[in-house]
Amino acid sequence: MARQQLVGDDVVGSDCVAYRAAVPIERVRENGITGKNVTVYVGPRCHFVQYALRGEKMFNQVAVFESPKALAGREDWGTPDELDAAFADTCDNVSRGIPLMWRDRWWRMFDRDPIGAWVHGRIARQSAGNGGRPDWDAAPVSYEAVRVEHCRRVVTTARAWGELWHLDGTERLRRNAIMRARDVRDYGFTDWVYGPTALTPDEEPSMFTPIPPASARIEEVREAESAGAGTGAARPPGP
Repeated sequence: MARQQLVGDDVVGSDCVAYRAAVPIERVRENGITGKNVTVYVGPRCHFVQYALRGEKMFNQVAVFESPKALAGREDWGTPDELDAAFADTCDNVSRGIPLMWRDRWWRMFDRDPIGAWVHGRIARQSAGNGGRPDWDAAPVSYEAVRVEHCRRVVTTARAWGELWHLDGTERLRRNAIMRARDVRDYGFTDWVYGPTALTPDEEPSMFTPIPPASARIEEVREAESAGAGTGAARPPGP
């Protein structure tokens, strides 16, 4: 509500929807899960995320997919029948998790375009939170100087990452080849997110070195998947 009044922009739809399920971890011990890490399965127009909660007492699952009904302009999009259809041809670890998803609620996914101004009078000054110190004018200026560019990077990279995860066809094979060639402990694509964030635009480091998809060798990936590796089983670099 505050952003709408201060900025006046609208949300940006993704045509994607998310389902979630948090269950006692004992219910999924036999589903091929790992309690120590975050696991992401990616596939055509969908991805599936798993990780433990509460000291490995609970297990969270998030299923995200592109809705054909949304693409067709229908109002009733993201329904459970679309969930089941989106994950009908996925690997065993994913297909075992889909029946556990909550069916009485789902989340249509939106974001907003990055903005260039984070200071709006006293609202920005209060959110800057200078702990009662007298320099009220400097705090919001400093806050805005280090937030705009970093948040722009987060939003635009999240969109690109989502597109990468949901690829199909030859582009999907190229992505899989690039991912499988990287070490599982290589966090080069995401280190910039978790490094220092209080940086001005000229201080921000390069995010990562892009890898052209056309450089990927897809022959081995195509052979492996033809032999039964399955849809949706490629994992991006990360924990």
